Amino acid sequence: MKFLTSLVLLAGAVFALPAPSQPEWLAPIREPVDGAVGNRWLVMLKQNHTLEEHFKTIGVDLSKETEDHFKYFKLINTYGITLPDRKILEDKIRHDPGVKAIEASQTVTAYDKDDKKKTSYNTISI
Repeated sequence: MKFLTSLVLLAGAVFALPAPSQPEWLAPIREPVDGAVGNRWLVMLKQNHTLEEHFKTIGVDLSKETEDHFKYFKLINTYGITLPDRKILEDKIRHDPGVKAIEASQTVTAYDKDDKKKTSYNTISI
């Protein structure tokens, strides 16, 4: 009987423990080894996450804060932005569970088939 009572008390104690906390979401940041272009970023939102929901989650409407350096691509639910530093990227944008990924702008270079003509462009033009 003592064994059964001890078992019941032990089971109650286990269920009374707080659940382990879930790890906080951090969207991955993809950065090139070289060729990054300043502080320009592409922020890719998940399919059912709207830009308005994103701004509400991070607590700031980046389209108004960075008007000249913000462009939304509705078709792919992604925006390009130029930020003065990484603070808002690390402290706010990455923490939104609706952000699929963040990618740094980079320079892409293409050559023609004879390697005579080189063309370079940035992945983001804001």
